Amino acid sequence: MDSPASAGANTHEAVIEAARKINAPAMRAVQQAADTLVDLAERIVEATADGHQVFAFGAGHADMFAMELYSRAGGLRLCQIMHLTDLDPQKRPFGMQMRDSEPERDPANGAELIRHYGIANGDIVLIASNSGRNGAAVELALRCRDLGAFTAAFTSVAHSQAVASRHPSGKRLLDVADVVVDNCCPLGDAVLSDPRVNHAFGATSSLSFCLLAQALNVAVVRTLADRHLPVEVLVSANV
Repeated sequence: MDSPASAGANTHEAVIEAARKINAPAMRAVQQAADTLVDLAERIVEATADGHQVFAFGAGHADMFAMELYSRAGGLRLCQIMHLTDLDPQKRPFGMQMRDSEPERDPANGAELIRHYGIANGDIVLIASNSGRNGAAVELALRCRDLGAFTAAFTSVAHSQAVASRHPSGKRLLDVADVVVDNCCPLGDAVLSDPRVNHAFGATSSLSFCLLAQALNVAVVRTLADRHLPVEVLVSANV
């Protein structure tokens, strides 16, 4: 695990160095996955041209991946975003939802997402989970496979391989998805240390998920343009 330069010193240089180390997994992830993202973009363009839908899902902070692909300035009308909160009959404060990891651990919620959003044969489902171990995401991928929907997992391979699955099958997301994109984040997510602090800090997965989502968005835009298809980029509502 890296530690920032001049650990413990809140200097200009130390803050910049810490930010560089937090961002490093994101750049590695895009560099390693570039060809896979291009292939996935082509698959998305072909699927949507045939009338199929694209869905994006992430629980907890991995939801940022789905948010980057939905109704985003500079993006496309690319995805239908999926939320576990849509399955909750009793709406709760957002902070409580973020702290509660039980919904993403329940495999039944993976099956319910399929039903709720009407995922069907030929659709594409993008699933983001840093650990890749929780039941809802694994069940979602398994059910998609049974339906004939294509799944792409965005996950930390290092983290996932170091932990046990919480799904009854014992499988993790990377074991059941059609394509796996490694976000290159370490076990535990955080990369910085300080002798005065009891645990690592400086989480990496949110930046990695967001950059991977934007890289995929760029690949889809360019694929559409290369094929002389309409490219309807969303413009910020604030300009």
